[in-house]
Amino acid sequence: MATRTEGVHPALHALYTRYKQGSMEPTTKELSAIIATVAKDLNSAFLVLDAMDECSKADDVFRHLALLKDNLCIAVTSRYKAESSYGVTLHIHLDYVNHGFHQDVGRYLQEKLSHRKLKPELLTEIVNCLTEGAQGQFRWVDCQVNVLQQCATPKAFRDALKKLPKTLEETYTAAIDRLKQSEHLDDGVQLLMWLAYAFKPLSIAQVTEILAVDLVAQTFDPDARSLELENRSYDILDSTLITVNPREKVVQLAHNSVKEFLTQIQGQSHLSKLVEINEHLAHSTICQTCLIYLLQFDSLQVYAFKDEYPLARYAAEFWPVHMKSLQNGLSEKEKAKDLALALLKDSSKPHYVNSIKIHAPDHTYDIQNYNPYLNPTNISSPLYYLACHGLQSIAEYLLLENMADVNDAKGGRLGTALHAAAYRENIEFVQILLEHKADVKAQGGCYGNALQAAAFVGSKVIVQMLLDHKADVDVQGGEYGSALHAASIHGHEDIVQLLLEHQALQFH
Repeated sequence: MATRTEGVHPALHALYTRYKQGSMEPTTKELSAIIATVAKDLNSAFLVLDAMDECSKADDVFRHLALLKDNLCIAVTSRYKAESSYGVTLHIHLDYVNHGFHQDVGRYLQEKLSHRKLKPELLTEIVNCLTEGAQGQFRWVDCQVNVLQQCATPKAFRDALKKLPKTLEETYTAAIDRLKQSEHLDDGVQLLMWLAYAFKPLSIAQVTEILAVDLVAQTFDPDARSLELENRSYDILDSTLITVNPREKVVQLAHNSVKEFLTQIQGQSHLSKLVEINEHLAHSTICQTCLIYLLQFDSLQVYAFKDEYPLARYAAEFWPVHMKSLQNGLSEKEKAKDLALALLKDSSKPHYVNSIKIHAPDHTYDIQNYNPYLNPTNISSPLYYLACHGLQSIAEYLLLENMADVNDAKGGRLGTALHAAAYRENIEFVQILLEHKADVKAQGGCYGNALQAAAFVGSKVIVQMLLDHKADVDVQGGEYGSALHAASIHGHEDIVQLLLEHQALQFH
């Protein structure tokens, strides 16, 4: 958001401070409120959104921005025409059939084919054909170059030009057909799911680990690691679908339109006889892979996780995030759930201890998250870490099966599971813990008690829930001394008022 004012808006600075200098991610609701606040306070502000066609929730974004149009000048770029129903007042269409696009394609093809000894007239023929077929999509041109690179004679070039797919969808369909006919089908489908739904880019080393996990046998076999993947990734999936950065050694989908194709009806129907790449299945597959990988760490030896086991950090940090994506549709037969219980049911087991050493979810800063020498006595209970992640479905199962102590406070930076759930503003998790007799007066952690944690983050609903369960409104301790002080410092006036209504003392 660009303005003529100097400095950072106070509301934005407060949000940045509250979320530990940007190391934690605020909720969509909070970000939406910040945009509304900043727009309201400024006389003239401009909001620019680029590549809106790559946003999976574009309609929701437009619907929300339409409410702010009186306070903002909003410019949106997209491959597709903007809908007038969202209050578009000016639409500028850039025609792709122009001299500039033709020149750009020509320069690009000359560079890509510079190592080939092509006659000028053949190169002109290639440029004209691809420019006409591109319909303004450079991505389509790029895909066809990969096919043309395989041609060895002028006749082969001209035959290939006659058979070029008309659209990107046809291009990707042809790539999937090639995958169907290859011996790498299973690996290719698994890799596509990871590349489409992983929360971070994957290194070649991580892909090597992923493909060494057997989801059927639920095992990881180090001897199944490929020693050639750095140079043979395109044997599994061709360059139409993926790209490998040789310098950074990162594997990614070749373009956002590949994910768009794979996850929409056309791509899914084309893959339906093999596997349907949908969000639920992908998160389940990735979650299972991560948990199987973590379960291999079954001794108390300090592993060189970063070097010897490059997927360890991702697996420990993100299996709960993938599980959370499954949470609402988690069935009793879900393999990911069984694997999660295998990791969590006994906190004395080395694989559980090592998973927390690799990534402790209650710490904010990256340097604190990885601690291979962490003393097991300082590692808290699975219930506590589930509260940090917001995995109430797994937590409730542990509680119902008497596999967790609801008031265990060992080692947790935030205190008990109730403290953590309050801090994370997870109302449903707090309710589950209270139903299982969590102690609302328990002391410990950096905020002293659950009430102060809830007051600090500004969750009036959770503050009210804790007060209804007889939380001590004046208990002292923690970083801010009291819940009232925490709410006051961070400007949560509604919570200050609520605490005062419950006879909170204003001075100590």
